[in-house]
Amino acid sequence: MIETTKQFIIEVQRQSKAPVFSPIYNYCQKALQELNRPLRIAISGMIKTGKSTLLNAFLERDIVPTAVEVMTYNVNWFHHIKYSPDGTECFIVHYLNGDNKQYPLNEIASFVGYSAERQELIDSIHYVDAYIDNPLLERFDLIDTPGLNSLLGTDSQHTKDLLTKDENRPDAIIYLISGEFQSRDLEDVFAFNQSTGLLSGINSIAAITRVDEMENYYKTAQDIIDTNKERYAEIRYNFSDIYAIAALPALAAVYLTDKEILMLKELSSQNDVATLLSTREYFARSTWQDSETRKSLLKQLSIEGIRLVTNYFVEHPLDSVCACRTYLTDFSKVKHLQQMVVGRFGERSDFYKSNIAISGLRKVCNTLVRNVQIVGSNRQQLQHIQMMINQYELVLHQQYADYYLLNDYYNQETYFDEDDWERIKCLLGENGKEDYQCLGLPSTATSEQIVLQYEAELAYWKKKANLALVMNNHTRHQSAKQIIDIITNKLNNHKS
Repeated sequence: MIETTKQFIIEVQRQSKAPVFSPIYNYCQKALQELNRPLRIAISGMIKTGKSTLLNAFLERDIVPTAVEVMTYNVNWFHHIKYSPDGTECFIVHYLNGDNKQYPLNEIASFVGYSAERQELIDSIHYVDAYIDNPLLERFDLIDTPGLNSLLGTDSQHTKDLLTKDENRPDAIIYLISGEFQSRDLEDVFAFNQSTGLLSGINSIAAITRVDEMENYYKTAQDIIDTNKERYAEIRYNFSDIYAIAALPALAAVYLTDKEILMLKELSSQNDVATLLSTREYFARSTWQDSETRKSLLKQLSIEGIRLVTNYFVEHPLDSVCACRTYLTDFSKVKHLQQMVVGRFGERSDFYKSNIAISGLRKVCNTLVRNVQIVGSNRQQLQHIQMMINQYELVLHQQYADYYLLNDYYNQETYFDEDDWERIKCLLGENGKEDYQCLGLPSTATSEQIVLQYEAELAYWKKKANLALVMNNHTRHQSAKQIIDIITNKLNNHKS
C-alpha cells in the first residue's frame, strides 16, 4: 500500500505545478522523502532503565557505553551502513553551531556518554548519526535517547526536543521501565503524552527491563504487568502491549568468552558459591580468580547474571558453553521483543506513514484555502486536488480499517464502552494474530469452535450496528459495520 500512496502523492505533485500551489508541491516533495525512509523507532524511558543496553543487544554489538551512572547524554541515531557517506561504519557529530564532523565508529563512546571532564564538548553536540552494518537497520532507524527525567537536565531536554519536533519525530517508541512501575514513570509518561500526543498504543510498546534482577524472574514481571494493566487505563491506551526482558544476558551471550563461561561452570560446583555471590561487593572483594576477571564478569553480567549462569550449570552440569549461550539468549527474551518490534511496527509502518502523509496533505490544502485567495481555473484545480484527497482517504480507510479502529481506541474515543473496545482489540489481533487468539479461545480450540465463535461475534456486532442506526449514532454504526466486514473476512479466510 505504501507504493500506492507514493504514486498518489506524485500525481498530486504533478497537478500542483502552478506557483500558487507551491506549498502543496513542496509538501509532496517532503512527503515522498518521508515515505521512502526507514521507520524510526526510539528507545525511550526514564534514566537507567537499560536503553543503551537494549540497543546494544538489538545490534549484538557493544557500541553505546553503559554504566551504573547516567551514560547516554545526547540523542544517537543508528542507521544502516548503506546510508553512510563513505560506505564505512562511522558516526557523524552534529554540533549546535552547525558544524558536522565524521569519526570512526570505535570512537563513539567519547561523544555520546556523559563525563564531567568533557562537559563543554558534549554540551556543544546537537545529536549523533551512526552507521552500522546490521540487517535490522535495513528496515528501521534506531534512536538511543537520554532519560526523560535525567538529573543532568540538558540531556533530558534533548530527548523531549527530539520526540516532539516534526522534522525528526520517531514513528514508534519502545518505552522502558526498570523493575516496577513507579509513580514517576506514570506521571512523566502521561504528562508527556498529554503535551505531545505522540505516545499511543498504535505506535508504542513498553518493556519492563532487568528481569534478571527480580526474585522470581518472569513470574514477578508478569505479575507487575498484569496488576498495572488492570489498575491504570492510561497504560492500556499508551501502549499496545508490555513485554518483559533482560537485555544484559543477551549481550553476555555474545561477548562472554568460552574461558569465562567455563570459569563460571567451575564456580557452580564450589561449596561456597552461594556465599561468594551473595552481594556484588562481596564478589568484587573476593579472592576467586583475579580482580580483572571479576570486574569483567560483573560488567558483562552483573552479580544477578553471574548467579543466573552458575545456577544454570548447577541444574545442567553436563551442558556445553554453546548451550549456556543459548540459555542466556532465550532467558533475555530480547530476540522475542525484536521479533515483536519487527512484526508489530513493520506491518503498521505503511498505515502510519500513509495516514500521516495524507492527513498532512489535507492540512496544507486547508491552510492554502484560508490564507490565499484562489480564483478561476486555479480554484477549480484546488477543488479537484481536495476531491482526490477525499477519495484516497476512503481507500486508506478501506485498506486499513482495523488500524483506524485501533487508532480510535488508543486515542480514547468513547463511541464504544471499555468492554466492547477490549473485544475489538482482541478481534483485531492485539492479543495475537491466530484465529483462536482473536476470539479469546484456548489454543486447543477446534475449527468448528472457531467458526461458531466468529458467527457469534457477527451476530453481536450486527445487533450493535442496528441499535446504533436506531439511535442515530452514525460513528458507532459505521464502526460496527467495519467490524462486521473484518469478522466476515476472517471467517471466510478460516473456512477456506
